[in-house]
Amino acid sequence: MASPRLDSEERRKAIVNAAVPLFALGGFFAYLAMSRGLRFLLGLTPEGVRPLITIDTYFGYTMAMLFIFGLAFELPLVLVILNMAGVVSHAFIRKHRRVMIFLVFVFAGAATPSPDPFSMLLLAVPCVILVELAELFVWQNDRRRARREAALLASEGLSEISEDTDSRT
Repeated sequence: MASPRLDSEERRKAIVNAAVPLFALGGFFAYLAMSRGLRFLLGLTPEGVRPLITIDTYFGYTMAMLFIFGLAFELPLVLVILNMAGVVSHAFIRKHRRVMIFLVFVFAGAATPSPDPFSMLLLAVPCVILVELAELFVWQNDRRRARREAALLASEGLSEISEDTDSRT
């Protein structure tokens, strides 16, 4: 039994319907990190010095945090799209998982405008969890794709083994 496939318009809507909540989730985590980060930065001012925070600097800080967190939370969607396009497989993600997690932490440390570890962890830990969830989706998609290809070969009277032996001769 063939599974229903999405046409290009439905695929585009599905991507947008996933991207907007992921960006909003990133914005929520940015909101949580901003108060801690701002408190940390203000705590660095010496005794007797009044910090001069203008609306421009606060607005810039807020926009940077929202943009960085929102963009970082789109990473799992990028992995899923690349998998659906056939560029990235589950084997590739499994092989490079440690490097990906390390790079998420490096990005989080470099991208957050405040130097406090709380902001970095508030960005990195949810991103790692989302990457792991994306890996589960990629694993299921690869299994579904392999079953579909096996069924197509079986319907044509071929098998994967006979195809491999034919290509060797």
